[in-house]
Amino acid sequence: MLVTSITQGVLAGYAINSYYLSSQPLACVTPAVVSVGYTISVRQSHGNRFQMLGFSLGAAFIVNLVLGAMFGTNTLSYQFLTLGYVAIAGFMMQLVLHDVQMTRGHAYQNALASLYLLFKGATFYCFGTYIE
Repeated sequence: MLVTSITQGVLAGYAINSYYLSSQPLACVTPAVVSVGYTISVRQSHGNRFQMLGFSLGAAFIVNLVLGAMFGTNTLSYQFLTLGYVAIAGFMMQLVLHDVQMTRGHAYQNALASLYLLFKGATFYCFGTYIE
């Protein structure tokens, strides 16, 4: 897994080193808020999957938008990346909740990191400006 992570980092850095976005959210905020929101919502939702996902993903989306507004970086690319990060986190939560009996946490972590990097690279390609 370490070799895969290093390879992903090198390839992502090579792919987007010449592109610039005016602002982007921190990628670590979304999983952190989703995990905290999940632990809070589990007790209150009584197993209702819709409420758990709604609270966790909604909290992550709102926190990212509030951080963007606080720092004055709430641009279209910021909002698009935020929405993509939250959608990827929701997709991964659905997979984890579906396979809750299996103990393959590392596979989900690797998939989350890979999807984040792919989405970030695609966003840089679509919204970024080329710098020489």
